[in-house]
Amino acid sequence: TDKDGETTVHLAAKIGHKKILMKLKEIDNVDLRAKDSKGNTVLHFAAEFGFVSILDILHSWNLFPNVDEVNKSGETPLHKAAQNGHHFAVMNLLDKKAELDRKNKKKETPLMLAITNGHITVTDILLKKGSSIEVRDSKNENLMHRIAGIQESAHAIEIMELCKISSNETLRLGRDNNKCLPIHHAAMNGSYAVFVKLATFNKDSLLGLDKQNRLPIH
Repeated sequence: TDKDGETTVHLAAKIGHKKILMKLKEIDNVDLRAKDSKGNTVLHFAAEFGFVSILDILHSWNLFPNVDEVNKSGETPLHKAAQNGHHFAVMNLLDKKAELDRKNKKKETPLMLAITNGHITVTDILLKKGSSIEVRDSKNENLMHRIAGIQESAHAIEIMELCKISSNETLRLGRDNNKCLPIHHAAMNGSYAVFVKLATFNKDSLLGLDKQNRLPIH
């Protein structure tokens, strides 16, 4: 075990080494269900690094009957796979009946994490599976607030289209705990393309004041 509480089992999952994992299973005193200091299991690591073959072998061993095992942050393996853009791992976990809209301790769903990190393919998969677009996190941010933080403009615009933002005024004009509109976030993050899109949809949003009476452009 290292300083983060990671064991050889965890490391094998992180590098996708199925043969090492199979060999470790044969050793009596090796705990395949061990958790690191953050509560992550071998299942979390396999999902985080996108190793479908590891997910499958763990499933075949019935080590984790509940594929929605949570760590100390309330994250499931699906959160990890979505956050890191591993679409094959996301599909694999969904096939194993992972909960689509499970929230972590920050009230973030896998879809929110995929969008935050600009993962188009994973976003598309989760939306097609029926993931809710009407979610809010612990800061009361909605999906459009998250899109406004994506650094790659082309990814942000494509995700806006996938989420059908043009026809969803509720998302475009939603306010977070600081009374910020998504257009405030776009301005703060330098997301010019998103800013222009939002201003085009709702010109009045340019006059929206946040909690500190600041306009989107100030």
